[in-house]
Amino acid sequence: MFKRMILTAAALLAVTGYGADGITTGNAAGTQTQTKQKAANPQAAEREKARKIAELNSKRTDLIRRIHEKRQGLLKSNPKLRRMHQQLLKQVRELALELNANREMRTLNDELSEVERQLKNELGSQPAKQPVSKNQK
Repeated sequence: MFKRMILTAAALLAVTGYGADGITTGNAAGTQTQTKQKAANPQAAEREKARKIAELNSKRTDLIRRIHEKRQGLLKSNPKLRRMHQQLLKQVRELALELNANREMRTLNDELSEVERQLKNELGSQPAKQPVSKNQK
């Protein structure tokens, strides 16, 4: 059925003079006339591309927000998911403690803290804070 509708539409377009390439058009008398498509303005094309990118970014941001809200709702309402989430958080904390038990890791964290302190002094602003483990305090 769907194939027949497509074939019918294609035949109708062919009879009326509208080709698939969008270049030929039929006039009232049924004869074919060639229309030249104007070259698109490069600036207009860039503006359209920028508009499309901005629209997609906006849609992406909205979808990420909705996914985040849905996840939060599911974690609050579903006991099984809440329990799994709590177990995962516990494992992450244990992993952080084990990693920070390594002397080289503590040294690297101390170096990072020193660099951030120097950046704070140089820039006069507070850099983004990283979570501090119990071993670092």
